[in-house]
Amino acid sequence: MSRSCEQCGADSPDIARFCRQCGRPLRGRMIRSATRVTAVMEQWRRLSTSMTRKEVRKLLGEPLRIEAPASADPNATETWQYEYAAAGAPDTHLAGDVMFSTTEARVLRWTEPDWLAAG
Repeated sequence: MSRSCEQCGADSPDIARFCRQCGRPLRGRMIRSATRVTAVMEQWRRLSTSMTRKEVRKLLGEPLRIEAPASADPNATETWQYEYAAAGAPDTHLAGDVMFSTTEARVLRWTEPDWLAAG
């Protein structure tokens, strides 16, 4: 969805406060995110596929569990699993994982914890 600027007529996304074209403040209803960004969420958002094991360990800390391949398969992967207790809900656990290429020793992909489950 988008909104039109009253000054120049350019379209800007609903979440924009200022026009992309002329920089004038936009009027009307705006959509804002209600997600609170936590320190742990911020750390996960800094992950990238160029990171090494050492860099991930420095960013996220020690993993709860590491699943390493049993063979020397060049396509094998290593998975680090992380788990967090939700603040205010000790029975709610949030889990995420980071998968590494064993040959390149770099991040292949990751799955962030389900932040919405924390409430």
